[in-house]
Order: sequence, then structure tokens, then C-alpha cells
Amino acid sequence: MGSLDRWSAPGWSLYDLHRAGRHQSFATVPYHRMHITQLRYLAARLGDPGLAERCRDWEAQLRSPARRLAALSRKIRYRLASPAPRPASGPARP
Repeated sequence: MGSLDRWSAPGWSLYDLHRAGRHQSFATVPYHRMHITQLRYLAARLGDPGLAERCRDWEAQLRSPARRLAALSRKIRYRLASPAPRPASGPARP
């Protein structure tokens, strides 16, 4: 499980490993669902009970409105501390 632990916060998956101070980049709900799908596939393919357990934990947390709200709150705090880069603007319009 070693590497997977780096991608996990208590009960939720991380979008990436970048940190903004003490803030982690929690996955949004759609990304968290995708991580669950990927983990479920790997658990079945590898027959790994540890991966299956983590998948069940993430699924349970996804069903919790309070946990989803907590993850959103943590994502917002991360984004306030580390704003997303803005794309370069094109040529000025007349």
C-alpha cells in the first residue's frame, strides 16, 4: 500500500501530491469517483485485499454528505493558498 498512502487523506483521495503550506490538494467528487473506479479495478485485477479495503473506505466516505463537504472545504482552502495558473492570454482584441 506504500505509494497509495501518499495519495490518501483521511477517507478521501488526493488530486495530486502538491502542497500549499499545510494544505493538501483534495480530489473533487468526480475525480474521487474516478479514483475509486481505478482502485476497484486494480484490487480485482491484483487480488489485493488492502486495495479493496481502501476502495470500500473511499466509497463509504463518498456517500457521506458531511465528508463530501469537508473535502470540498479542504479543496477550497488549498486553492486559496495555491491559485491555479491562468492560461496565457491571446493577442489583444481591438
